[in-house]
Amino acid sequence: MVGFSDAGASTYEYAAYLTTGDSNLSAGASVDSATVVLAQSARVSGRTLRAYGLEYATSQASSVTSLSALQALTKTTAYAEATTRSSGGVIQFDLSTVIAELQGVTSWATTSPIQLYIEDTGAAVTGDDTTARLFTDSGASLLQIMLTDGS
Repeated sequence: MVGFSDAGASTYEYAAYLTTGDSNLSAGASVDSATVVLAQSARVSGRTLRAYGLEYATSQASSVTSLSALQALTKTTAYAEATTRSSGGVIQFDLSTVIAELQGVTSWATTSPIQLYIEDTGAAVTGDDTTARLFTDSGASLLQIMLTDGS
C-alpha cells in the first residue's frame, strides 16, 4: 500500500518495498529499457507515485521493519513517476535510469536483487483515504529489463 489515510482518528503514511530474487543483471550489461508494471487499485485518481531503487547489492528485507526504517535506506538519485487511476488497472514506471544507477552500486552482481521503494509524493488530505494498493502477485504485474543485445 502507498499513500496516506486520514479517514480515522490518526493520519497514517504508507510506502512500498518491492524486491526481486537474483536479478541476473550484471554491472556491465547494457540496458536498453527497464519497466515495472504493477496491478493497482487506488481510492483517488491523480496521485503521483515515485519509485526509487535501493542502493544495495544484497537484500535489505530483514531491515525493513517499519516505515522509518525503509525511509532511512539509501535510495537512488534517479527515480520514476506514475499516476494512480481510481478505475484500477495497472501503473507503469520506466526504471531505465534507476536500473543504470543500481548497476553502479559497489559489489553489484547477477545475484543482486532489484529493490524498489515506492512513495506517494503528495500529502495527507484531511478526512480522506488516498492510498493505492499495488499488487505484485497479479498476472498483470511484471518487471521487464531489455538489454541492447536483445536478451
